[in-house]
Amino acid sequence: MDEPIIRFLTNEAGEKEGLGDAGIETFRDAPYASCAREAGQNSRDAAREILPVRISFNILYLDHDNFPSHDVLQEAIVACNAEAVQEREKEFFRNASDVIEKASIPVLEIADYNTKGLIGPPDEEGTPFHSLVKATGVTSKDTVDSGGSFGIGKNASFAVSDLQTVFYATTWGNPATDSEAFAAQGKIKLVSHTGSDGKKRRAIGYWGNPDGFRAITNRALVPEWMNRAEIGTSIFCMGFRAAADWSERMTYSLISNFFCAIQREEMVFEVDDGKINV
Repeated sequence: MDEPIIRFLTNEAGEKEGLGDAGIETFRDAPYASCAREAGQNSRDAAREILPVRISFNILYLDHDNFPSHDVLQEAIVACNAEAVQEREKEFFRNASDVIEKASIPVLEIADYNTKGLIGPPDEEGTPFHSLVKATGVTSKDTVDSGGSFGIGKNASFAVSDLQTVFYATTWGNPATDSEAFAAQGKIKLVSHTGSDGKKRRAIGYWGNPDGFRAITNRALVPEWMNRAEIGTSIFCMGFRAAADWSERMTYSLISNFFCAIQREEMVFEVDDGKINV
C-alpha cells in the first residue's frame, strides 16, 4: 500500500469553490456548542448494549513530524491564500498559515467508548464510515427517529478547526471475520486553488491511500495518536480554535442536550483531560 498523503480532487470543470460551505456555516455562530452536541448525538446513536456511552473531549498538541502530511497541507494553504480575493478568505488563510506554522499545533480529540464504532468497510457506500467521511445529504441511521445523522451535523467538527481539517479513526467489530477492523482517514475543506503541479484543484482534499482517495486500514501506517485500539471512534479537529472558555461552552451544551441521558447514567462526559466530568 502507498504511504498515506493529502491529495485534493482535481477540478476539471474549473469550478470556483469558496469558504462559504453551507454545512460549516450552519454551525459558525456557536461552534463549540454545536460540535459537542453533534458528536454526543452520533455517539449515542451508535451505543452498544453496554452503557454508559463515554465521550472525552481533550486537546492534543502535535509537532510537524506527527502531523500527517503537514507540508502538503501547508503548501495547499499557501496556494489558497495566493488566490484569495475576498477579505474574509484572506483573513482565514492568514490565520490558517499562522496555525500550521506553529511548532505545536492544537488538536481537539473527541473519543467515544461503548459504541459500535464507524462500521465499514470504509470505502463501501452506505456504511457508517463512508456516510460520515464521503457522503453528502445522506444518513446511515437505521431509524427515522435517530437524534443525529451523518448529514449536515458532521460539519460541526470543521467549524472548530482553524484549518477546516478533520481526521477520523475507528475500530469496529467485523462479523464477517469475527474480529476487529480498523480504518482512518482525513478530510480537508478549503477553497478551489491551483496546486504546485499547475493543476486546478477543488476545495476538498483527503488524507489516506492516494489510490482512489481510500481510507487507511493498516494500523502501521498511521501515527500512534491516531491508532484507535478500543472499539469506538475518535475524531480529531486539526488546528483546534481553543478559546479560553471552550471547555465550559462544550460542557454547557452537553448538559443541556443530554441531561436526561446523564441523569439515567446512559452517557458520561470528560472534558479537558478530566477537569470537567458530567
